[in-house]
Amino acid sequence: MPYKISGTKSETARIIVMKESDWSIESNTVISGSGSYEIEELIIGDKSVIARTVDGEVIGYGNTTSVFYELPTAMIFDADNKTTYITLSPNELEATCTYAGAGGQNVVVERGRSSGKYYFEMEFDTLTGNKQDFIGIRELPLSSSYPGKVDGASYSAYNERIQKNDTSYDTDSATPAPGAIIGIAVDFDNLKAFWSLNNVWMSFSGGNSNPVTGVDPLYNLSAATTYYAAASFYANTGTIKLFADDSLIYTPPSGYSAW
Repeated sequence: MPYKISGTKSETARIIVMKESDWSIESNTVISGSGSYEIEELIIGDKSVIARTVDGEVIGYGNTTSVFYELPTAMIFDADNKTTYITLSPNELEATCTYAGAGGQNVVVERGRSSGKYYFEMEFDTLTGNKQDFIGIRELPLSSSYPGKVDGASYSAYNERIQKNDTSYDTDSATPAPGAIIGIAVDFDNLKAFWSLNNVWMSFSGGNSNPVTGVDPLYNLSAATTYYAAASFYANTGTIKLFADDSLIYTPPSGYSAW
């Protein structure tokens, strides 16, 4: 697991970090300027730290213990959490199912969320064959079924329905065409999720879903659970594109941030 130390210095200095367990040097880094600094990707344990100027003068010395920190994750498809017949583009923003006879083929993004309000988008880049392409949210570990069969929920291009709790639910969504943008707003604080097609929020019959007011969610999340944006194909080839961070097509609903 990743650990780090931090401190302050008055000028450009070489920060030397030694493991007190065997006095080997774990990090030897020149950091420019004055102010605070961090040395990351250390192992757990007590450290001795020396700060030296470029001409060799020691300007600081101390002992500290490294602290744990979370490595940042990216809003890209996760090459370590995909099934056999999913291939990813070089930038890992496109997922393609290459074999229609493979049953459920699935992939999630690297960045999971469990609190706050977040929004992401995916595109049905191609809709071929039976159009059983799914965009949604799910938990890990990755199952062999589409989101909504075992865990999570998804929108299906096949029948314009929300899949959840192993059941399909009709929506008022228009029929998606290739290039359709599916937006998903997830309110973890209130355990609600909403889907849109080309920036039009879809509802169940008689509903009026609104992610800002929280009215008529299409899926109720499980508490204290981490969810991942997910793409899935069932007995079908195709490509689903992910729009991440500053590449979103539409503006997130008020109060939501890019996933």
